Amino acid sequence: MIQLFSFLVGIVVGSFINVFIDRTIENKSLIYPPSACDNCHRKLKIYNLIPVLSYIFQRGRCSFCKSKIKIQYPIVEIVCGLIYLIVIYLIDNPLLGILLSTFLSLLLGMSIIDIKTRSIYTKHLIILFILSFPISLARYWIKFDLIIKTIFLIVIILLGYVLSIKNKAGFGDFILIAILTMNMYFNEISVFFINIGIIGLIIGITLIIKNKNIKYEIPFVPIISLSYFSTILLELLKIQI
Repeated sequence: MIQLFSFLVGIVVGSFINVFIDRTIENKSLIYPPSACDNCHRKLKIYNLIPVLSYIFQRGRCSFCKSKIKIQYPIVEIVCGLIYLIVIYLIDNPLLGILLSTFLSLLLGMSIIDIKTRSIYTKHLIILFILSFPISLARYWIKFDLIIKTIFLIVIILLGYVLSIKNKAGFGDFILIAILTMNMYFNEISVFFINIGIIGLIIGITLIIKNKNIKYEIPFVPIISLSYFSTILLELLKIQI
């Protein structure tokens, strides 16, 4: 029963993440105006806003103008549902499970925004930073490794700043890495950076082959986010075993 509830909460959060993605790209408020069709701009009814089910019952089309609804919407909702289902199932602490699932869902939204705009927003990094504190406290590193971890984070940020000045990397990407490593143990951080290298290489080669352009600008937030998720998932699975 808890698994079903977790999944339902996740798809509701996924619906909000879709709004978060679209409104960020359009530079609009998350609250106003109310959700409307992208094509005919008719205000959506409550029955048009049911996560996943609305898309299925409407056969992927607007109930007013019959234009196609972005496939992004149900995919993001289902992925967020699975994130909540998996994380809450693997973590004994329900509050930590909810916090971490929300954290990961926000990373998903930021990844899609980066794919579409090649941008990372300071306000989103601030939200992640705030969420990372209770996650860090719940995972206990802050009681033992505060000084070492602080030095480590400063080094990452300074490295990112230097590389960004030389146009070798985006400073926002290094800030994101610093925030994510806040709530990881040092052994997880090692795996995290290895995952970034492996996933980055696979995605980079795939995109370059697809676009036939070695100078293709690769969105880095999805690589970082996927590396973080895989690292945390491996740790949770190891605890279960």
